[in-house]
Amino acid sequence: MRARVYNRNPEMEIAHFKKYPERLQTDAIFILGDFNLDENHTVWNPLYKS
Repeated sequence: MRARVYNRNPEMEIAHFKKYPERLQTDAIFILGDFNLDENHTVWNPLYKS
């Protein structure tokens, strides 16, 4: 069985993570999963900075 690709542009999904602390009104957030994107990709920078 193969995994199904949900989105061929994971950057579009990951960009929304930076809004989670404000939206959920907490800084205690765990984001887990296989995002099919290297952890050094620039899309992660806003989340790393927070």
